[in-house]
Order: sequence, then structure tokens, then C-alpha cells
Amino acid sequence: MGQALLDRLASAPTQTPDETGRLHPATRTLRLRLALGAPGPGLLLPFAIGCAVWSVFPLTRLAKEIRTDGTGMRGMMIALGVCSVLFAVAFLAYAWRRHRAMAARRAARLAVAQTWPAAQPFEVTGLESWLVADRPLFDLHATGAMDQAKLAAALRHIAPAATVEPAGVHVFRIELPPVEVRTNRGMLRYADFPLLERVFAGLIVPLHGEGCVARVTMGGLVPSSGM
Repeated sequence: MGQALLDRLASAPTQTPDETGRLHPATRTLRLRLALGAPGPGLLLPFAIGCAVWSVFPLTRLAKEIRTDGTGMRGMMIALGVCSVLFAVAFLAYAWRRHRAMAARRAARLAVAQTWPAAQPFEVTGLESWLVADRPLFDLHATGAMDQAKLAAALRHIAPAATVEPAGVHVFRIELPPVEVRTNRGMLRYADFPLLERVFAGLIVPLHGEGCVARVTMGGLVPSSGM
């Protein structure tokens, strides 16, 4: 009784859990940047702009002193003013070039969230969610029966703290340990992308080459607070 329903539920496609939609956008952006090793916006350009703005006041006073100088040091003060202006302009130009270069590097690293899955020899979906999760999970969809114990043993050679559990018919859910960093708001977690690359290069892609992997779906879990 009810066997037909149980059979239908058991054969339904496995859904990889993805709770990252409740993350605050700023937190999601920060985790994604950290996971992919993308540089932050930096403070050099705002500092340079601030210095340029505040330098207006002493330069204004210097200009007034030049107009009223009666000590014969007008030439020296003019040279000082010119040097100050040239230094401010050069510093701003340097800061702007650094800002542009860092922005280009950041965009290139963040683009990996789209280019890396496309470079794999099989379908990979959900990488961005995996990268920002507290508990990064991905489901390996095998083409047929696979020994879970052997899969786990092979995985632990690359990632000793990784876990494998069945998640459906010929589906194995793999959890890799996240990176943890302490912030003033508590512990921040994000996925270990270099470890994922090693797992794919050393295990998943070779298994696909043996005809054992159909696709990989990715996601992850986050705490209810969604920090």
C-alpha cells in the first residue's frame, strides 16, 4: 500500500539545497569577493581625493601670503605652492590608475563564477551560491551505481575534512569545509574555492573521464540570521 507513491518520490530529481537567497546583498558580495580572492575597493583613491580637497585651504592661505609678502621670499613661496599642486595632481593620477587596475582585477576574479563552470567538461550549476554558503554543498550526479565508501576515501585524500552522503538515486552530496575568518560582527564563512578546484582536478573530472559523472549541482546552507 502506497508503494507507487514511494517509488515516485524516490525517483524524483534530487534538489541541491540552496539557502543563500536570504543573505544580505552586502554580505553576499563580500563572501563572493573573498571566496574568489578578488581585491577590495581600497582606500587609496578616497584618501587622495581627501588630501586634494584639504590642501586647498593651505594653498589659499599661501596665495594670500604671496600677495602681501614684504620679506622678499615671494619666489620661494611660489615655488612651494607650485610643488604642492604638482604633488597633489601626481598623487591623484597615481591613485586613479591604481583604482582602475584594482577594479579590473576584481572584475576578472568575480567573472570566474561564470567562466569556471563553463570550462568544466560536464554541466555545473549553482557555483555562486556554493561560494557564499556557510556550509557549501554540491551534488555529484553519477551515471550509474558508485561505491560511496570508495568515493569518500578518494575524496579524503584531497580534502580530509570533506563528507559524502547519499542524496538520491546515483546522487552523492559532498560537503567541503568552509573558510572561517573572524570579523567585528562575528565569524564569517565562505567556500574554499581552491579546495574545490583541487577536488575537481583530482577526482571529479577524472571520474567523468571514466564515464561516471553526468553533472554537478551546487548550493549550500546558511544560518537563519543570514549575516
